[in-house]
Amino acid sequence: MRRMVEFNRAGMNIDLLHLTTLPDLESFGGISYLSELLSFADVEKLDGTEKLLLDLWKEREKRNILTVAATNNWVIAKVIAELGKINQGKLDDHTSIQQALVDIYEAPWAPARFS
Repeated sequence: MRRMVEFNRAGMNIDLLHLTTLPDLESFGGISYLSELLSFADVEKLDGTEKLLLDLWKEREKRNILTVAATNNWVIAKVIAELGKINQGKLDDHTSIQQALVDIYEAPWAPARFS
């Protein structure tokens, strides 16, 4: 992660070619491991995957709300209000993945292993 942030700040692409130039490549699993990781990357499917994950989360939250509502005998208005909050999440109001990873890497609470 640190190397990818350094590459990003230096204006370099974060790709397999640049990662193979790392002097300690074997400590990252070697070229075969990085190639394997790359085979799972599919930017074009990212939006679909994000929507699928959001839909699954919404369904799980709906079930949780309905369970709590039934257990605590909520009034219908409260149930509807809580269910409405689930749909307030949007798919187009997010940070880029690259920026999110940098933010996580630089977070003050990040474990020492990332520094």
